[in-house]
Amino acid sequence: MSIRSLLLVVLSAWPALAGQTTEEAWKLWSAGERAKALDILVERLAESPSDARLRTGIVEAELSVQRFEAALAHSEGLPPESAGLRGRALYFLTRYPEALEHLGDAREERLMRAECLRALARFDELDALVAQLVKDLGEDDLDVLLLVARAHLRRGEDAEAIPLLRRVLAARPLEPEALFALGRALV
Repeated sequence: MSIRSLLLVVLSAWPALAGQTTEEAWKLWSAGERAKALDILVERLAESPSDARLRTGIVEAELSVQRFEAALAHSEGLPPESAGLRGRALYFLTRYPEALEHLGDAREERLMRAECLRALARFDELDALVAQLVKDLGEDDLDVLLLVARAHLRRGEDAEAIPLLRRVLAARPLEPEALFALGRALV
């Protein structure tokens, strides 16, 4: 094989990232070519490290494909309104004390905060957060019901937890934590 032929084979197999725009990367993302899209986006970020919009998009994308270490690395320098993304990355990396410092007020982040507090056995803070979630999200919110039921179980109040867990399972029959907790409560 000639050097020219070898060079053509190598070049055709190599991803053509150079010169591709951020817009083209997001088109690749939408087409399901996520790894290639992220490579292009990270390359663009290296060229424009102060582009907050691009940085935020990359962190969100990395979180969605469970690249938590990369999301954490790219979350350095996020604008304050996107700081919760850093908290999410830390949460998924089970770095709970650090996650608590960054999680914001978005619904999912408040639920993550509850999980962090539970994992750290900071039950007084957890109970206060659950009480606030009941007020803010309503006592019929399924995630709140599960949190309240778990608090009952933690205090040995199995009888109070059972109807709550059954309500969660009526709406989400395959909710693993509710299934496990109900089994424990019934035993």
